[in-house]
Order: sequence, then structure tokens, then C-alpha cells
Amino acid sequence: MVDFYPVDVHQIEHFKQIREGLAIGGQPTTQQLQQLIAEGVEVVLQLHVDEAPYSINGERYELSQLGVVHLSMNVVLHQPTQSDLWHFFDFMDVYQGKNMFVHCADGFCASSMVALYLIAREGRSLDEARQMVLPGWHPSTAWLQLLDEMVPHSLS
Repeated sequence: MVDFYPVDVHQIEHFKQIREGLAIGGQPTTQQLQQLIAEGVEVVLQLHVDEAPYSINGERYELSQLGVVHLSMNVVLHQPTQSDLWHFFDFMDVYQGKNMFVHCADGFCASSMVALYLIAREGRSLDEARQMVLPGWHPSTAWLQLLDEMVPHSLS
């Protein structure tokens, strides 16, 4: 297993490697993104629009110059939609096997999306997914309802 932790991994808010090839966290600095890439990250999924005040100006451009795939998704943490999840799942499926970093402002939206992916696509239980993402993460009622609609019996 090749870890792709940056030298100052604890400097990225809520950084956590979920499994080989998949890590989550909050908004990294330009230097932290460069460190992630130097350590093997090939794909970055930014949850929220890249024009948001907490994101790095030009993150998409910087990453594309380095040959890294970048996708920016606008997701409302308290009102996720099926469309949001299908879009996220499709992206994760397309880039399966690549070293991926999923981030948002603080890491909790990334935890929600990745946890639901682990349940819906990898067949993990809610408890397993909860243990894999950020400590203290608990899905809201809206996330649980959406998961149950999309993957019936996943919560039983």
C-alpha cells in the first residue's frame, strides 16, 4: 500500500486516508495540494464551487497545469439531492483505481459523500462507513433519508 500523506498532513483540516487511494479533508492550501500531488494524488474532487471564499483561487487551473483531474461540485450539506449523489458516485466510479483526494471547506461534506459511496457502491455497513470517515461524523436525517431512497435496506 502506498500512502500519499503530505509531509504536514495534520495541517490539512480533518485530513484522513480512508483506504488505499482515497483520502478526504478540508480545504488545502496551494502548498498542501502540491504535496498531495507529489505523493501521488491524481484526482481532486472539490465539494462546493471553486469561487467560494474558502477555496483557493484558481485551484482548477493549478491542478490542470500539473496534470491532475479536478472536479468541483456544488453540494448543500444540509440539503443533499439524489442528483448530487449520482454525480459523485459516477465520478468516483470513473476514477476508481486512481489516487483521489475529496475535500470541502472542513471535511464533513466530504465525509458524508464518501460514507454514502462506501455504503452504496462498496457494500459497507453504516457503522463501517462511520468508522472510516472523520471521527464524530454522524449523518443527518436528510443524508440517511436520501441513502434509504437510493439504496433501499442499506440501513437495516
